[in-house]
Amino acid sequence: YAFAINRVIGLMANARFLYGENIVRGDEAFRMEAAVAADFNFKTKGVPIGAVLGYQLSSAPEIVYVEDEFARTLALKLAYTGASDFLVGIEFNSTSIPLSSTKDPVRTIGARVNINYWFN
Repeated sequence: YAFAINRVIGLMANARFLYGENIVRGDEAFRMEAAVAADFNFKTKGVPIGAVLGYQLSSAPEIVYVEDEFARTLALKLAYTGASDFLVGIEFNSTSIPLSSTKDPVRTIGARVNINYWFN
């Protein structure tokens, strides 16, 4: 789902539901993922910068190995939006993953550079 509030602010949402075999053979499990993000495009105000702030909640077995627990991710992306066929940006994220072998969730921090070029 995506919705543009105006030319500067947009909202995005995504949900996924899974039912099937668990990581432990013979067990069945229900999993869900939900994500929301706000997109800010300041190019329309004369500043060629875009920003996305997002949050994801997931119980998918490839991420979370503990029943009835959720991994949480917070992400921020900043990008140059001055060209119609080129985008360069940097993305930061922080994830909290519950593990059965630790009392507290494991926290990860990541960063990556995105470079996109679209051929017309």
